Amino acid sequence: MEVVAYPEVKKKVIELGDAAPDEVKAWLLQMETAFNQFCTTPEKSEFLRLKFWGKRISNNEICNLMGVKKHRLITWKNELLTLVGKNVGMIE
Repeated sequence: MEVVAYPEVKKKVIELGDAAPDEVKAWLLQMETAFNQFCTTPEKSEFLRLKFWGKRISNNEICNLMGVKKHRLITWKNELLTLVGKNVGMIE
């Protein structure tokens, strides 16, 4: 499976190349799966983009840009981290 949806993940897989252990590549693919599971709305996709890709900005700036309250960002972050943890086998 090729990683195409998230440029930073794809970039990392390409950088790792054939020398990277298969476990690392599998872990990155599981992260992308979690991202896809998380991005069920345009707002969540925008949160993921603003929070983790490109220029780093604060939660307050994200709230202002998106017009949401800070507790929503915390809820989304926890949801995303739970999905990543489940997909990589760290939590059940």
